[in-house]
Amino acid sequence: MTRQPALLAVAMAASALFLASCATPAKQEAKPKWDVATEAEAAAALDQAVLDATKGWVKLKKDGVLMFCKRQRLIGSNLPTITCLTEAEVRQQVQNMTKYRDDMRNRSGRCPLGSGCIQGGPNAAGN
Repeated sequence: MTRQPALLAVAMAASALFLASCATPAKQEAKPKWDVATEAEAAAALDQAVLDATKGWVKLKKDGVLMFCKRQRLIGSNLPTITCLTEAEVRQQVQNMTKYRDDMRNRSGRCPLGSGCIQGGPNAAGN
Protein backbone atom coordinates (compact mmCIF):
# COMPACT_ATOMS: atom_id res chain seq x y z
CA MET A 1 0.00 0.00 0.00
CA THR A 2 2.85 2.42 0.62
CA ARG A 3 4.05 1.96 -2.93
CA GLN A 4 0.87 3.36 -4.51
CA PRO A 5 1.27 6.93 -3.20
CA ALA A 6 4.95 6.92 -4.17
CA LEU A 7 4.14 5.60 -7.64
CA LEU A 8 1.37 8.17 -7.99
CA ALA A 9 3.75 10.95 -6.96
CA VAL A 10 6.35 9.83 -9.53
CA ALA A 11 3.69 9.65 -12.27
CA MET A 12 2.43 13.14 -11.38
CA ALA A 13 5.98 14.54 -11.42
CA ALA A 14 6.71 12.92 -14.80
CA SER A 15 3.50 14.26 -16.34
CA ALA A 16 4.23 17.73 -14.94
CA LEU A 17 7.70 17.68 -16.52
CA PHE A 18 6.24 16.48 -19.81
CA LEU A 19 3.65 19.26 -19.86
CA ALA A 20 6.24 21.86 -18.90
CA SER A 21 8.50 20.78 -21.76
CA CYS A 22 5.63 21.07 -24.23
CA ALA A 23 4.69 24.51 -22.95
CA THR A 24 8.16 26.03 -23.48
CA PRO A 25 8.36 28.03 -26.70
CA ALA A 26 10.44 26.58 -29.52
CA LYS A 27 13.68 28.29 -30.40
CA GLN A 28 13.19 30.88 -33.09
CA GLU A 29 15.58 30.22 -35.93
CA ALA A 30 16.61 33.07 -38.14
CA LYS A 31 14.40 33.15 -41.22
CA PRO A 32 16.22 33.40 -44.54
CA LYS A 33 16.11 36.77 -46.23
CA TRP A 34 14.62 36.71 -49.73
CA ASP A 35 15.32 39.50 -52.23
CA VAL A 36 14.47 39.86 -55.90
CA ALA A 37 17.57 39.62 -58.07
CA THR A 38 17.87 42.11 -60.89
CA GLU A 39 18.37 40.99 -64.48
CA ALA A 40 21.84 42.55 -64.41
CA GLU A 41 22.82 40.46 -61.37
CA ALA A 42 21.53 37.30 -63.01
CA ALA A 43 23.24 38.07 -66.33
CA ALA A 44 26.54 38.79 -64.60
CA ALA A 45 26.47 35.45 -62.78
CA LEU A 46 25.27 33.23 -65.64
CA ASP A 47 26.19 32.40 -69.20
CA GLN A 48 23.69 32.59 -72.06
CA ALA A 49 22.73 28.89 -72.05
CA VAL A 50 21.73 29.02 -68.39
CA LEU A 51 19.88 32.31 -68.88
CA ASP A 52 17.91 30.78 -71.76
CA ALA A 53 17.02 27.76 -69.61
CA THR A 54 15.73 29.97 -66.80
CA LYS A 55 13.32 32.06 -68.86
CA GLY A 56 9.99 32.06 -67.08
CA TRP A 57 11.60 31.40 -63.71
CA VAL A 58 11.64 34.04 -60.97
CA LYS A 59 15.15 35.05 -60.01
CA LEU A 60 15.51 35.54 -56.25
CA LYS A 61 18.35 35.89 -53.81
CA LYS A 62 18.12 33.86 -50.60
CA ASP A 63 20.68 35.13 -48.09
CA GLY A 64 22.74 36.46 -51.00
CA VAL A 65 22.62 33.20 -53.03
CA LEU A 66 20.99 33.39 -56.48
CA MET A 67 17.97 31.06 -56.71
CA PHE A 68 15.54 30.31 -59.55
CA CYS A 69 11.96 29.60 -58.46
CA LYS A 70 8.87 28.50 -60.34
CA ARG A 71 5.39 27.41 -59.30
CA GLN A 72 4.69 23.98 -60.78
CA ARG A 73 2.16 21.21 -60.50
CA LEU A 74 3.96 17.94 -60.00
CA ILE A 75 2.78 14.93 -61.98
CA GLY A 76 -0.17 13.30 -60.24
CA SER A 77 -1.02 16.34 -58.15
CA ASN A 78 -3.28 19.33 -58.66
CA LEU A 79 -1.58 21.29 -55.89
CA PRO A 80 0.96 23.77 -57.19
CA THR A 81 4.27 23.78 -55.36
CA ILE A 82 7.13 26.22 -55.55
CA THR A 83 10.36 24.69 -56.79
CA CYS A 84 13.60 26.59 -56.25
CA LEU A 85 16.97 25.67 -57.73
CA THR A 86 20.40 27.06 -57.03
CA GLU A 87 22.68 28.29 -59.78
CA ALA A 88 24.72 25.08 -59.56
CA GLU A 89 21.60 22.91 -59.93
CA VAL A 90 20.46 24.86 -63.00
CA ARG A 91 23.94 24.56 -64.54
CA GLN A 92 23.89 20.80 -63.91
CA GLN A 93 20.46 20.47 -65.56
CA VAL A 94 21.64 22.47 -68.59
CA GLN A 95 24.75 20.28 -68.88
CA ASN A 96 22.65 17.11 -68.61
CA MET A 97 20.19 18.33 -71.26
CA THR A 98 23.05 19.26 -73.59
CA LYS A 99 24.72 15.87 -73.08
CA TYR A 100 21.48 13.92 -73.68
CA ARG A 101 20.68 15.98 -76.79
CA ASP A 102 24.17 15.46 -78.21
CA ASP A 103 24.03 11.73 -77.44
CA MET A 104 20.69 11.42 -79.26
CA ARG A 105 22.00 13.35 -82.26
CA ASN A 106 25.11 11.16 -82.44
CA ARG A 107 23.12 7.91 -82.18
CA SER A 108 20.50 8.69 -84.79
CA GLY A 109 21.27 7.04 -88.11
CA ARG A 110 23.99 4.81 -86.68
CA CYS A 111 23.78 1.14 -85.95
CA PRO A 112 24.77 0.37 -82.37
CA LEU A 113 25.78 -3.19 -83.35
CA GLY A 114 28.68 -2.20 -85.58
CA SER A 115 29.44 -3.59 -89.04
CA GLY A 116 26.83 -6.37 -88.86
CA CYS A 117 23.96 -3.96 -89.43
CA ILE A 118 22.18 -3.62 -92.74
CA GLN A 119 21.25 -0.17 -93.94
CA GLY A 120 17.54 0.42 -93.22
CA GLY A 121 17.15 -2.21 -90.50
CA PRO A 122 16.94 -6.00 -90.38
CA ASN A 123 14.02 -6.29 -92.83
CA ALA A 124 15.46 -3.98 -95.46
CA ALA A 125 16.94 -6.84 -97.52
CA GLY A 126 13.64 -8.74 -97.49
CA ASN A 127 14.58 -11.03 -94.60
